[in-house]
Amino acid sequence: MKKILLWILGIFLALIVLILGVLFTPPGNALVKSIIQGQVDNYAPIKLDVEKFSLGFSSIDVLITHNDKILITLNGDFSLFSQTLDLIFKVDARDISPLGELVDTPLQGAFIINTTLKGTLNRLEIHTISDIAKSFTDIALLLEDYSPTSIKAHIKDLQIREALAMGGMKPYASGALNLEADIKGDAEMNFNGNALLGVAQGLVDSALIKKDFEIDVPKTTFVITLNALFDMDKLNHDLSFNANIGNIHSQGQTLINELTTQTTYDVSLSDLSAFTPLVGMPIRGAFSTKGKVKGGMESLVINGSSDVANSTTTYTATLEELAPKTAEAHIKNLRLDTLLWMIYMPRYATMNLNLDSVVSDLDAGISTTTALTLSGTTNNAVMKKEMDLDMPNTKFTLKSNIGLDKGVGEANTTLDSDIAQVKLAKTSINLNDMIFSAPYEATIPNLKKLKFATGVELAGDFKATGIAKLAENLYADFYTQSLGG
Repeated sequence: MKKILLWILGIFLALIVLILGVLFTPPGNALVKSIIQGQVDNYAPIKLDVEKFSLGFSSIDVLITHNDKILITLNGDFSLFSQTLDLIFKVDARDISPLGELVDTPLQGAFIINTTLKGTLNRLEIHTISDIAKSFTDIALLLEDYSPTSIKAHIKDLQIREALAMGGMKPYASGALNLEADIKGDAEMNFNGNALLGVAQGLVDSALIKKDFEIDVPKTTFVITLNALFDMDKLNHDLSFNANIGNIHSQGQTLINELTTQTTYDVSLSDLSAFTPLVGMPIRGAFSTKGKVKGGMESLVINGSSDVANSTTTYTATLEELAPKTAEAHIKNLRLDTLLWMIYMPRYATMNLNLDSVVSDLDAGISTTTALTLSGTTNNAVMKKEMDLDMPNTKFTLKSNIGLDKGVGEANTTLDSDIAQVKLAKTSINLNDMIFSAPYEATIPNLKKLKFATGVELAGDFKATGIAKLAENLYADFYTQSLGG
């Protein structure tokens, strides 16, 4: 037994010697340096070279560079036994043009970020001074037992354009950001103080949006203000976005410990085109909505109303663990052709949509009760241009009722138009296996009206029945006596 204990002790000591040799000796530093270089090569957005890595028993000295244009250093003293730190982390970007290459936007200039870390792990003072994005930035943070107990921040004239580019995002907007914050806290996550953030001289870059999305955006200027007031475990906020195209306003209260909120929002915009980069696709037109957000991580309820595409719309959504759980929408007189115009799609017809829908079980195949009515008239000029069909203006009405229980159910649909009538009675739907079965009945009272499609004038009427199925393959059958057989 004594020999076994001596062997275990010897192995343990050998491991300690090996770890110390790897971490705190020049040969070990060289090995760690190569490992760090490999990780930097894998994840850094630009080429960075680990020029120096020296880790001793009480000091560290690291230098990472990019072609002498960007220098990143970390040096100072520490104690493993008393767990004290006295470190300086510095980023000296003498030329930020490589950052502009990341987002295909020319950038010029330089910045310095100088951060000091002093104290112990139980009481650590972090102080940052910077001129990043042409700003004057001074941030002081005190951590006690790993909880923030004091936050002071002063940021003046931080340029949004440069900040977006340095964050790897295209600078579709510019402006000057200012922040004043003085917040005290404790280990129980109770805070007192306030923070005032503002963006002045905001301007949307219409030229860059036109280059990337091929749409025209009118000159859009904006101002943003956010006032956050901390009162123990409560955070009261008031956010305003004011622009020449409209306004966005939100205010409410959040319980910090519980992460629950009661917030209202009100959006009224005359032109959405400036928000194209946020959506990721060209958009335009007016939009307004307002509503309330109530709840927290476990259950969050959003309900509101909107006039999207000239409609009267109300909606409710429930999220659990921030994942969609249920949704309900009631839409009256939505101009679907206007909605198509808003997303730069052809307006094949003037269309009016009414819809009532309740959706649940989004994580279990989808359950829904949905009723919709879509009526309108096709547009001859657009049909001819987009589909090469000289189809006369044709009135139509589509009605559908859908009922699903966890992805399985049926739908009843009818299409009635000046040219044809189609009935899809008891369409069987299985979203879980992606199986559909639709018995149909199609009637064309006057075949003469199909000349735009057939090229020749037909006479008489036509009626057919059958079934269409979609599973692994598409199957359809067809039965008619209208052709004399």
